[in-house]
Amino acid sequence: MAGNSNKSQAYGLFCLLLIIGGAMGWTGYTHRQQDVRNTGLIDAAARNDLPKVVALLAEGANPNAMWRNKKPYSWQDFCKQMVGIDPRAGEGGHTALMLAAQDGQLPLAKALIDSGANVNMRDGEGSTALHWAARSTKPDSGAIILLLAANRADLKAKSMDGKTAVDLAARNPKNLEALQQAVKGK
Repeated sequence: MAGNSNKSQAYGLFCLLLIIGGAMGWTGYTHRQQDVRNTGLIDAAARNDLPKVVALLAEGANPNAMWRNKKPYSWQDFCKQMVGIDPRAGEGGHTALMLAAQDGQLPLAKALIDSGANVNMRDGEGSTALHWAARSTKPDSGAIILLLAANRADLKAKSMDGKTAVDLAARNPKNLEALQQAVKGK
């Protein structure tokens, strides 16, 4: 029990120092700008705001930024990690490309891939953007599956529960057809 108390005190002191440092300008402005761009990118992707996504990518937003626990990895999470608590353990996460795949936003997915989005990046459950697209019921999900496959998506990737995109697409004939077409094309 005393160990937890010491960790809490260390966490509190460390975070207080970070807050004071931030207030006095000790933290890197560039990092804060990057965090804002990455948060904005994922928010814009969630709203299917293609012009905003393109603008943020042009400003240097990371197309592979991971959204965790409804917020990007932050200094608060860093504080927790410094005292031995991994804030990401057991939490999901997703990228802007995964959101575009789920929402059937083909132009958005193309913009993200053209900006260097990793098509094989995994979320907290081990799913890739291909898994997200395979589960989708949106009209352009099949086209997104083909786009991901054309950009070297791993068609055999398994999520943590052992499912492939083909397993997930079995409920959606159009997505299953797109995946079969992608497999034949490889």
